[in-house]
Amino acid sequence: MIAQKVAVRPDPDTLAALEEVAFVYPNGVVALAGLELRVAAGSFTCLVGPSGCGKTTALRLLAGLLAPSRGRIRRSMRGPGEVALVFQDPTLLPWATVRDNVELPLRLRRIARREARREVERALDLVGLGEVADAYPHELSGGMRMRVSLARALVSRPKLMLLDEPFAALDEITRFRLDDELLTAWGSQGWGVVFVTHSVFESVYLGQQVLVMTPRPGRIAARIAVPEPYPRTPAFRASERYLRLCSRVSEALERAADASA
Repeated sequence: MIAQKVAVRPDPDTLAALEEVAFVYPNGVVALAGLELRVAAGSFTCLVGPSGCGKTTALRLLAGLLAPSRGRIRRSMRGPGEVALVFQDPTLLPWATVRDNVELPLRLRRIARREARREVERALDLVGLGEVADAYPHELSGGMRMRVSLARALVSRPKLMLLDEPFAALDEITRFRLDDELLTAWGSQGWGVVFVTHSVFESVYLGQQVLVMTPRPGRIAARIAVPEPYPRTPAFRASERYLRLCSRVSEALERAADASA
């Protein structure tokens, strides 16, 4: 596999972009082909598609963890901690407190302890965990452990947040609550967000747009705008316009699957 270099260009609006990107794994599996994806500052994009279509691969490319086999990546970010990646599994250190788990990225960057602790408190406040900073992961619920994972991503003040089905393993009530908390934090911090989910309903509730991917090799089959103002409320989930948008996304998924069959 011959990987092309990442092109870094100054662009105050576009945080990262995949341009005609293909990715082939060493075993020959073609994960992505001709993928076009742009993330603007302050935007919220949801990515849906069948299992194995390359959604996680696309996030890893945006994060700079992988290089494309073909095509190119444009990125305007240069500083450490400007990209945060959150997975479904919180992967917390079981022997460390909430505070120490959140501080870990800053410790690895050798940030001064006083400054690091200040940033940790800020991140914990953003996700509503200030009162359990001295607790250990085994003492927390699944939703609270995911909040710790989010705080650890936020502690470096990222510009780009990449989330890979972060709430998929949670019960519906907790998931709805964390969806709302994520939107509140996004509204106050202004990151660019790419949120991967298998839930059509979650994608329409959260995103300004929903991108529908084809089965492998993944590419964008449809871009569906969600012209609903924020903050989003439970009333939006019960509205006819919400159901219509969910139907459009579901139909786009079906068409993408049929076209690839």
